[in-house]
Amino acid sequence: MGTKMAALRLIFFQGCPNAIRARNLLRELGLAYEEISQDDLPLSHALRGYSSPTVLHGEKIIFGSKTGENSGGCSLDIPTPDEMRELLLTTKNEGK
Repeated sequence: MGTKMAALRLIFFQGCPNAIRARNLLRELGLAYEEISQDDLPLSHALRGYSSPTVLHGEKIIFGSKTGENSGGCSLDIPTPDEMRELLLTTKNEGK
């Protein structure tokens, strides 16, 4: 089996308490994902314009939000495991 980049990306900034909850959710569900710390990105990087945490599947927001260029902010609503499964299923079905 070849190495493939994770389709899910967890975008967050350091110190965000909900980033830990989002990370734990993804791990609990056994999902492969890439972590992207906004603190490590250049100020002009497009991924700095998302709330923390945000989970993307490709370019689609699973949860979190796009806030605009470099404005950051917090995502307060982290889905439950069942809600996350439903969000992912909906995203997968939209891609067909």
